[in-house]
Amino acid sequence: MQQCTRTNKSSTPWLDDNIRGSRRKRRQLERKNIKTRNDTDRTAYIEQVRNTSKLIQSAKEGYYQEQLELSNNKNVFATLNKLLNNGIKHLPNFDNLNDMRNSFAKYFDSKVSKIRNDLDEMSCPETSDNPVEYCQSVCNMNVSFSSFAHVSVEEVRNTIMSMAPKSCELDSIPL
Repeated sequence: MQQCTRTNKSSTPWLDDNIRGSRRKRRQLERKNIKTRNDTDRTAYIEQVRNTSKLIQSAKEGYYQEQLELSNNKNVFATLNKLLNNGIKHLPNFDNLNDMRNSFAKYFDSKVSKIRNDLDEMSCPETSDNPVEYCQSVCNMNVSFSSFAHVSVEEVRNTIMSMAPKSCELDSIPL
């Protein structure tokens, strides 16, 4: 089955009567060029194609410029996203919404399981007599925690508060 994509006229607000007339003339010259195969008709058609492209380009530039000038600092990015169609959500084709949800859940579940299995394989073997020595030898680390300095609750609080937030209350807790 062949799909045809049609642009909605409301999604091209820069399209005016002048451009519509130019496009109409371009199509007329195209049909005439195909019919006659004449060099003068071909030249006229190519010139009309260029003129129409220039009209469309200048109309788009004017429209986008006007939209950005009308937007304030708070909604500049919202305007840009709207102009660039970044707000459109593209989802895969599914006949059933539940099938799509299950497919996503299955994919991410398998992804998390794979990461956990990879982490388990990277850990120290249980057969090692001294896991700390084994991990230090594998990682070429020579870390020793032999002494600790006493810190106050306020120092810990200040240290934590000075860190950038790397999580959110909506994050799930890893198992």
